[in-house]
Amino acid sequence: MAVNISTRNLLNPDFCKTVMQLLDLHDVKGEKLELEITESSFMEDMEISIKELTKLTKASILLSIDDFGTGYSSLQYLEKMPVSIIKIDQNFFIRSLPAESSSRQIVKAAIGLAHNLGIKVVAEGVENRDAYDFLMHAGCDLVQGYFVSRPVLASELEKTCKASKGRLVHV
Repeated sequence: MAVNISTRNLLNPDFCKTVMQLLDLHDVKGEKLELEITESSFMEDMEISIKELTKLTKASILLSIDDFGTGYSSLQYLEKMPVSIIKIDQNFFIRSLPAESSSRQIVKAAIGLAHNLGIKVVAEGVENRDAYDFLMHAGCDLVQGYFVSRPVLASELEKTCKASKGRLVHV
């Protein structure tokens, strides 16, 4: 399950402790939880953010940077943050793929950089076959968006996943 967290959450001194208590209370393993953080969330106090995020990763919780590419300090701090996933923002880069040359180059560079740092890449807002094909050829790990599926109820998704053996996009 993925949960968005805010700057307020990150800077709350009890946040990590509360997350750990909730995992214990509900008997959920850390690797079943992904916390999504926007770039601006950890920029406010980088030192505290890194310390708190490191505590969470020690409990096997996945951390992802949501809307990657919208902040101004992405590259400066990317290697310092204990993240497993970056999610490339749809508004700035994905929607114009593959037509826009500059978007193609930026997305390829972001994928290469992330992979060199051991980070997986998710493209947000993939809405057509051309963008999907470009991203797969560029080495993107996962995509999300209307091309894969419109929003559905959990029960419908479960049926669809079983019927397609977990492969929602037919290549």
